[in-house]
Amino acid sequence: IKNSSNAETLILRQGNLFATFAYKPGRLSEELEHVTYNNYLWEGAKAASKKYKACIMVSVKGNEVDLMQRAKLFAKLTAACCSLKSASAVFINNVLYQKELYIKAASLIKENVLPLDCWIWFGFYKTENGIGAFTNGLAAFGKDELEVLDADCTPNQLRKFLYDIASSILKKDLTFDDDDIIVFSTGHEHAITRSEGVALPGRQTLKIEY
Repeated sequence: IKNSSNAETLILRQGNLFATFAYKPGRLSEELEHVTYNNYLWEGAKAASKKYKACIMVSVKGNEVDLMQRAKLFAKLTAACCSLKSASAVFINNVLYQKELYIKAASLIKENVLPLDCWIWFGFYKTENGIGAFTNGLAAFGKDELEVLDADCTPNQLRKFLYDIASSILKKDLTFDDDDIIVFSTGHEHAITRSEGVALPGRQTLKIEY
């Protein structure tokens, strides 16, 4: 299908699911190009954001189908697009992902493991008293984003901490609110405060005590 904007669209159907691939020549706006620099895991993100000449916009719809099934199909289809010789990266959650990493994350579906890194970005920043961290992507599942403020630990420890919580939220369809407490299997308790986002202003986020 061709439309007036010179974009080409391919629509596939799988049962009650509809997947759309929209090929759009041209570049993203300067504002979007700027936020592609957010990936601390990929030194080549800046260079990649300046070289591309077109993009494929992937979407999956089907309200009668479980949200998790839709999300898994989205990850599989996006990873398939990454395997195209001309593909260079994936732009999602205001971050430019290296395509090899996205493919690797999506492959976890074959092992019946949630491909969190295909859906959620775990961001970090330095604070006066340690490290801050946040998620970006849980909102697509109807959940509040997570934040940790001023953690005294390594980035890897903090990432695992947030990753495990985000994974539990999606696996068990958990919902937390202000003054709730998360209890790990180790017996450690972590208080929750729901308030205006720090790293994500304009949203209500769950601040989790580390």
